[in-house]
Amino acid sequence: YRKDRRNRMAQIIEGSLEKRPSHCPSCGVAWESTKDVYAHGTTPKKRVIQLTEINNQPTYLELTIRRSKCRHCSVVSANHLPNYFVKRRKSISVKLHLKVLMELKNPTNCKKVASICKTGYQIVYQTSLQIAHYINDLDSRPLPRVLAIDEFKATRDCEGAMAFIAMNWESGQIHTILEDRRSHKLLEFFNGYSYEERCKVEFVVMDMNAAYDSMVKKAFPKAQIVIDRFHIVQHLTNAFKMIRIQEMNKLN
Repeated sequence: YRKDRRNRMAQIIEGSLEKRPSHCPSCGVAWESTKDVYAHGTTPKKRVIQLTEINNQPTYLELTIRRSKCRHCSVVSANHLPNYFVKRRKSISVKLHLKVLMELKNPTNCKKVASICKTGYQIVYQTSLQIAHYINDLDSRPLPRVLAIDEFKATRDCEGAMAFIAMNWESGQIHTILEDRRSHKLLEFFNGYSYEERCKVEFVVMDMNAAYDSMVKKAFPKAQIVIDRFHIVQHLTNAFKMIRIQEMNKLN
């Protein structure tokens, strides 16, 4: 235990990041043995990452980062933590970042969220700005050439039982998420785009939902509907399963 930079008693977990990458980040040569790479000390400063609290106390991971030098290009590089644990150049873990995001769902202020998550006000404020910029980008993002649509179980605070998601099929990026999948709500949203913009959508990838079929034809007059392979296989599998059960019941 020791005081952090906010003068709070915090738990400090000390460690060393020894595992190096499988290849050189500069020249791309695979590091298979000491003939390719060798240890080159540590970074001048330890990396400090804030974790979610333990026993209601702020918790930090303090790491000594090992460095490696490539024998092929002589570039020195530091070992990196995996992105699912902490993002590059971030001072809080992914898990703590998600906790901040969950708290920001509720009507509250940044100071209160910072107190709940045992983190700094500036971190919470920057996270809220990122959310605002992301939402603005979604609102102003043009419709993709190939649009994929589907539904998923909504949370209790949503208007409908099922929520709606649309994504750019070619890039894999989420285009928009709506809290209600009902046709009139979807038409209301997509009709916010100009007719010319909606005509740019050439294909809509979807399941066999008949309600989506009529909505797509109204919203995207020039788009062709494509049923995705997952739902085709799913329907065929269910059909074969039903026939198998019927035949087994006859034998019994």
